[in-house]
Amino acid sequence: MGFSEWKKYKFSDFVSINPAISLKGGSEFSFIEMKDLSEGKRSVAPSAEKRITGGARFREGNTLFARITPCLQNGKIGQAIKLKNAVGFGSTEFLVFEEKPKVSDKDFIYYLACWQEVRKFAEQNMVGTSGRQRVGKDAFEKLELTLPPLKTQKVIASILSSIDDKIELNRQTNQTLEAIAQTLFKEICLPNGDVFEDGWTVGRLEEVMENFDSKRKPLSSRQRDLRKGVFPYYGAASIVDYVDDFLFDGVYLLMGEDGTVITPDEKPILQYVEGKFWVNNHAHVLRGKDPYSTEFSNRSCSTKD
Repeated sequence: MGFSEWKKYKFSDFVSINPAISLKGGSEFSFIEMKDLSEGKRSVAPSAEKRITGGARFREGNTLFARITPCLQNGKIGQAIKLKNAVGFGSTEFLVFEEKPKVSDKDFIYYLACWQEVRKFAEQNMVGTSGRQRVGKDAFEKLELTLPPLKTQKVIASILSSIDDKIELNRQTNQTLEAIAQTLFKEICLPNGDVFEDGWTVGRLEEVMENFDSKRKPLSSRQRDLRKGVFPYYGAASIVDYVDDFLFDGVYLLMGEDGTVITPDEKPILQYVEGKFWVNNHAHVLRGKDPYSTEFSNRSCSTKD
């Protein structure tokens, strides 16, 4: 894997962006929408079949790259799989990356799209009004990278793919363990089915838990830069625009607030944190009230107001 064979490419010479793909009007094709993509999960399968109307078109193995905020910053990138007849379409907010014959490898392109340098370039070249900014296809004409030959690309992609496979296996194992834990706890909460044990009451969540969302206050860019790396930071991946002007200290439970911080099966992410930390506005900050512990709050049976 010597670097002597690596060459400098313009990104658009290495990757075919939004390749021309013909889909017959009136027919149904595999459809992938933005919510189907999860940060850190390589493969994305279609969630439905729909009649072709508009949107991005892609082939099996193409990389889908979210071009709009905040999806781009959240790492919404995936490699399309399990497409009916190996073709499909999806959100208009996708850029589609495809390999070029004898130049690039489709799996390597996925990892290249996930590379921080490519993502940062895309973020820095977004245009449009605040909250609806996008990066265009033409922006990648300005991106130049030194990249390996095709044979080396395949080796690199193979190594990274094997690591991703192990991560996915661990994720599936964790989901199974979570399901077992939920079942066991339901039996503890309601050992007699739908009948509450003596002493159990129905109440509001606010009666046993404190919510610290009001402590979330935006910082200036300079304030954020000064705080980077000083204490742990929690929130939606890559989003630092809403880091709080409040330093938490203690044991808290963080709960994902919106679609940017959910599990692959669309459940809010729950995470214990301890010590001093910052958190952004994509996570609720909760703590059990006395005499209830934070641990009990995380296992509360009621989720209704």
